[in-house]
Amino acid sequence: MSLFQLILYVSIAGLICTFATYFVLKNKDSFIISFLQNTVGILFLFSGWVKAIDPMGTAFKMKDYFGEFQSAFEHSAMSFMSGIFPWMSRHAIAFSVAMIVFEMLLGLALIIGWRRKLTAWLFTLLVIFFAILTGYTFLTGYVPRDNYFFQFSAWSSAFDPNNMRVTDCGCFGDFIKLDPRVSFMKDLVLLVPGVLFILFAKKAHKLLSKKMRNTVMLLTALGLLFYCFSNYVWDLPHIDFRPFKEGVNIREQKQLEEQAMANVQILGWEMINTNTEETVKVMNPKYSEVIKDYPKEKGWAVKGQVQSEPTIKSTKISEFDVSDIDGNEQIEDLLHDPNYRFWVINYKLPFEEVTQQVSYRDSLFISDTLADGKITKHLDKIVTKTKEQTSYVWDDDFVQDHLRIKPVVDAAAQDNIGTTAIIKVSPPELMQSYRDAMNMDLQVYKADDILLKTIIRSNPGLLLVKDGQIIKKWHKSKIPSYTDIKSKYLQK
Repeated sequence: MSLFQLILYVSIAGLICTFATYFVLKNKDSFIISFLQNTVGILFLFSGWVKAIDPMGTAFKMKDYFGEFQSAFEHSAMSFMSGIFPWMSRHAIAFSVAMIVFEMLLGLALIIGWRRKLTAWLFTLLVIFFAILTGYTFLTGYVPRDNYFFQFSAWSSAFDPNNMRVTDCGCFGDFIKLDPRVSFMKDLVLLVPGVLFILFAKKAHKLLSKKMRNTVMLLTALGLLFYCFSNYVWDLPHIDFRPFKEGVNIREQKQLEEQAMANVQILGWEMINTNTEETVKVMNPKYSEVIKDYPKEKGWAVKGQVQSEPTIKSTKISEFDVSDIDGNEQIEDLLHDPNYRFWVINYKLPFEEVTQQVSYRDSLFISDTLADGKITKHLDKIVTKTKEQTSYVWDDDFVQDHLRIKPVVDAAAQDNIGTTAIIKVSPPELMQSYRDAMNMDLQVYKADDILLKTIIRSNPGLLLVKDGQIIKKWHKSKIPSYTDIKSKYLQK
């Protein structure tokens, strides 16, 4: 679904609600304000709902923003502000849930007319906040990668989407991916009803009694908090908008996406003049002819290709790349296995690194040269030496989560069903320590943590896979017995 389609559907729903409000319930203060209340309210309820389905995904997106803000501020005159962003990043999930609930409550408040003046101001302030986030991301398209946002003198006059630090605003979660430019324009447009709500607050319609409105808002807030928690604390999101959903064959989809990218055609070239920063799109696929018309001697250089759109859009599945402890690719092993296999996914490894001095015994020898030139060694003495040794202490809760998975892994091994743990990219000694600490019979592979976060919103999370197809996914707190899995998902 596109943003245009979504706004069209929301507007139709808003119009229906407004006719009901205006003619059936006889709230006839202002048809236009009522229409805006209903339409914008429904939009906020929907955008909040698709994020409430996956609050952890919103938290990951907020971490991206916080990281970029930290980098931007610490290299500016306002460097004193950069210290707050690591703290905000550590509490990103709390900010995510709070923002989602707040957004949905604002949508509901607009529809029922709860505290109209306060709602108008809160709505406008939230839209301004969203506009700052999306505007920052959009404007980074003018900031070369080796520069920082507040180095205004280094900004380019030409917009380059490849320079944008966050490529998706996250406004609608994984349901719709919006270009930050589009999202920024959307937020600017939303400022218009925000101003109208403030100016004409008294003309906004009110539904129900004051006491009922307060009760509805309170109960909704509690219900939304429970709903958000249920989608990451106790279970996986009940709707999966991500590419690695149950039923998807990763191998087949990866092949289709790679084939589509391979068939993309070069339609032309984007040229930039390094002297004037002028950019030109030349719709001619023949590179030799383009550089004749835009020679290097006059300051022209290739900025990029103009390509046709792939028939299948690339997703994170195209980036599926897993390797073993020695760095050898293991995609073939994982995606072409005709047997059932469990995957234990860990995008985060909670541990403490402990370095200590350890003692060990060493032997000292005396060498003698004999008359015939031969050298003999004689034991002189045994001494005690010390050296630094690093060990890893794993978080107790993390180990306990794996203990819930262990009975499944052990029972599956009896049926010749293997298990592979895929953890975030780590050094070999840490991978080995993980395997030893979890005390399970499994292979340990590594992959990019962002890829693993996309696969499952649980750390650890358990997948059942066969021949590249995801059969089932489980949250760490919802691990069933192997008997249950065998009766429901393992075909004989």
